[in-house]
Amino acid sequence: VVNIYVLINSVISFFCLPVATLLARKYTSRSPLAIGAIIWTICCFICPFLKNMWAFLILYSFATGMGDNMGYVVALQVGWKNFPEYKSKLTGIINTAFGCSP
Repeated sequence: VVNIYVLINSVISFFCLPVATLLARKYTSRSPLAIGAIIWTICCFICPFLKNMWAFLILYSFATGMGDNMGYVVALQVGWKNFPEYKSKLTGIINTAFGCSP
């Protein structure tokens, strides 16, 4: 079951990162963050009501893949934009924060 979660989450992440980057460049950094938060919130509200484990697994994998990666892109872009001389340090700090988060 964990392997399926990782697979779905990885596929969603793979397609979500370029989309979030394009949205942040075309509009504002808040656009992908808002979209990811809305999708994550709706999916996490629906998940407890699902009776089928596979439906829960797919929906929760989609929600975490989409929501987390939309926030990840925004955090990187805002940090790089405001502190261009510290890109590598900011990337390390942001990766550590996302790695330690639940």
